[in-house]
Amino acid sequence: MIVNYKSGWVTVAFGTLLFVLVLCIVFAVPCPTRAQYSVLRIALAAGISGMSIGLLVFIKNENWVPLKLLWMLGTFSLAYLTNPASLVLSDDCQFNYDFIEGYVVLSGEPVVGAELSLSEYDQISTTNNSGSFFLPFYRNRDSDSRNVKVHWGSYDTLVNLQNAEPGKTVRIEIPKEIAFPNQVRINKIIRGRINQCLEWINAQHKGLMDAYPHTQEVTINHLIRSCVPYEKTAKYQRNYYSFSNGIEEIQFKKNLTTAGIVPGDYQLESSFKLDLFKAFLFEEQTELADYHVSYGLINRKVPNFKVEDVQPREDGTCIVIVEYDDPVQYLFVSRNYNKLEDKQRKKRMEFYGLKPIEQLILQRNSGQWELQAVE
Repeated sequence: MIVNYKSGWVTVAFGTLLFVLVLCIVFAVPCPTRAQYSVLRIALAAGISGMSIGLLVFIKNENWVPLKLLWMLGTFSLAYLTNPASLVLSDDCQFNYDFIEGYVVLSGEPVVGAELSLSEYDQISTTNNSGSFFLPFYRNRDSDSRNVKVHWGSYDTLVNLQNAEPGKTVRIEIPKEIAFPNQVRINKIIRGRINQCLEWINAQHKGLMDAYPHTQEVTINHLIRSCVPYEKTAKYQRNYYSFSNGIEEIQFKKNLTTAGIVPGDYQLESSFKLDLFKAFLFEEQTELADYHVSYGLINRKVPNFKVEDVQPREDGTCIVIVEYDDPVQYLFVSRNYNKLEDKQRKKRMEFYGLKPIEQLILQRNSGQWELQAVE
């Protein structure tokens, strides 16, 4: 507050303006909500305090400044405690509340963070860690319109509590299918995920065939014979490993092994896994001084899957943990050695497919569960 002589009138004018403004708002909204009422009460007390300084503004002695400050603080406190705002409110405006209290559960477990409200004019309540809520409402609310809006994640519905007695504990049960989809829907989403990945892999294979116009389909034995000279080019070998599922990329052998993909299981010379793979030779240059062989292996078996677990989450989404059989669906291998450039032979293995275990994040969209993300 400004309390010297010249600017004291500004304080008086500001207080008067605030007082008049509050009166206009009160007459325009004769029955404010409790939050609006609290704001109006504070604003009205501040306006009265500002106007009251007019009684002391003629005192020019600077020693009176602390007294003026105490005067304004005292008049503000008095105006707030006596609450003159209640005198200008309509007599039919009731601030007494009834309330509904209870808890929200899903399959017997408390739901945390669910938002409940009766209407935009009443208060909003959010469930705590035990799923409990406390929802006040105006005492004059018609019980026929006592529909509680429940919002949790992507779940949004109305629950009729017409027969609920004020002050009595009620139980709101969220349907099980809201937390996670049924098995039929889960299987459909997983098959969609597999098909999406296979389409992406076919596009990768087609891109390689376009890049190597002399690509030919061969047998695994043909590839083994083509790679024999590679072992004779140099003593030391550097290996590069990577995996991609179209969403995530993993580098280095130890990380692939941690994810469940063991590169050693896909060696040409000793792998039963490759019996189901169709081989394509992209490049074949087998001179010992300049060796380049590149080939692709595409799995002819569509992956099977098993749902390990379904876990609803507090935000309304759902995690589905899936384990796949034959997750690796494509393998691109290049073996290179150039005597003039390096004395080490180099082998690169790029795996494509599904991670052996994936977490699918599902979310409800317009009442239908859909795949949101893959982890």
